[in-house]
Amino acid sequence: MALKTRVSWIVAGCLLAGAGVAMASQLTIRPTVVRYINCGVFGLLGGKHALMSVSLDDGPRQPAARVRMQFIDTAGVVVAARETALEVGKTETLDLVGPARVRAHAEVLEFTSDFSARRRAVWSVQVIDDLATEDPGLICNADGQGLEGGRQ
Repeated sequence: MALKTRVSWIVAGCLLAGAGVAMASQLTIRPTVVRYINCGVFGLLGGKHALMSVSLDDGPRQPAARVRMQFIDTAGVVVAARETALEVGKTETLDLVGPARVRAHAEVLEFTSDFSARRRAVWSVQVIDDLATEDPGLICNADGQGLEGGRQ
């Protein structure tokens, strides 16, 4: 009987330890800062596609961020999505081929609060017509300093 009680206490201790490790890992992977990027609804005709580009501007040797990019239709359904590491000085892009009526949304997730004052997420959304030779149409952009909207 004593052996059975000891085994029960060992099993209970292992379960509690496992639960504690799981909770600690969840706390350590939460972002410390989240920056939101939004662009209003725009239409894409057939033969056109939208490019959402997000870049991370900061000094060299600064930590990377994580970016979640989405195109969401007017019913709230995510029609294209991508999540990836966003390195300093690099640009990540999400492409959507029309026809569609969507808005662009992204989240830049920072997992540290130790970065320079220069650090900014810069972004743009362009509509490109594969058949045209003219410059691509800029839908919206911003420099990530908390300014509302961008150019539309």
